[in-house]
Amino acid sequence: MKRGFTLVELAIVLIIIGIILSSALKATEIIKDAKAKKNITQITKLADAQHQFFERTGRYAGDSDNDGKINNATINSNSEPNDTNTTTVTDPDYAFEELINMGILSEQNNANLASLTVGGPAYFAGYEYTDTGSGNIYVYNILVIRQVPCLTAFQMEISLDKNQPDDANSAGTGRVRNINGTAIRTADAWTLSTICANDVEKKTDIAYLFDRF
Repeated sequence: MKRGFTLVELAIVLIIIGIILSSALKATEIIKDAKAKKNITQITKLADAQHQFFERTGRYAGDSDNDGKINNATINSNSEPNDTNTTTVTDPDYAFEELINMGILSEQNNANLASLTVGGPAYFAGYEYTDTGSGNIYVYNILVIRQVPCLTAFQMEISLDKNQPDDANSAGTGRVRNINGTAIRTADAWTLSTICANDVEKKTDIAYLFDRF
């Protein structure tokens, strides 16, 4: 005659299953965290390349007319740099080409340079913002980071701006900001429901103001 499981045995089995599930979830979180950190490493490498270019030339790569603003002005493009318009100053390829020609970036494929571990692409752009109150015009040279998990934005906010994602206006101030359509936010927290809420996997667009130290 077969004997069924006792309550103690069932309890032990459930505990073991719980430990396995907990370990699997923790491993998944570790992998996501590692990918977000790798994204940030790739992003800061591109920003550092621009700083090196500026030190050598007195302007940023992609600012062909030396007016203080990178010529490409599209901050919501779905077209990543792809080596097809390397001489067109308003194309995202142009800044990468100048960085390669200067010997700052060794990779010869712009699409690879613009790609990220998760999400992307990332490319350089110039952006003008007019303050509605004062009428002042501000020029930002930015690294546009398209469709990355909010975890990347959260980690950038913490490591680069030294703020928490749920701090007031964290997505609209400092060097790490949210792109809302064709504009860069000037207010709101990353955890706002229309941006990331608390969903680390939700995709978002980031403007990294690399020319602001």
